[in-house]
Amino acid sequence: MITGINYRQNILNSQGTIFADTAGKINISEFGGYIQLRRKFFDVLTLTAAGRYDKHENFEGRFTPRFTAVLNFAKDNNFRVSYQTAYRFPTNQNQYINLNVGSGILIGSIPEFQTYYNLNTNPGYTAESVIAARTAGSTSAWFRQYIKCKPESVRVD
Repeated sequence: MITGINYRQNILNSQGTIFADTAGKINISEFGGYIQLRRKFFDVLTLTAAGRYDKHENFEGRFTPRFTAVLNFAKDNNFRVSYQTAYRFPTNQNQYINLNVGSGILIGSIPEFQTYYNLNTNPGYTAESVIAARTAGSTSAWFRQYIKCKPESVRVD
């Protein structure tokens, strides 16, 4: 059996030059834990089961399982089958950036920006939505509704 835990605290302190931290430092905490169990049968079959739980203070906790079976059918010849999932939380930059680059403003995905920049009542637009509007000949296709940021997930079978 293998187990472990981790804890990380990020402190953003750009003094408003990159992040929305003009009022002071932004502290962000993450923690996680994992366990892995492995069992060998008859020197030819190895089964492994593992799980990991991670929690970021801005997102719900996530559990990811992993299962593998390895069959050793001849010396140095194995057959392996596995199932696993993966995800990542949005980076601190994805969430907290607030940077005026001259031709536009890069804004993060935290809900406070939705209110601050009036994205609830004045939706933004993307390069793709402008091209679609031009193609359709209608300015109504320019705008994009604000979409809440969430962890990206991947599943491999």
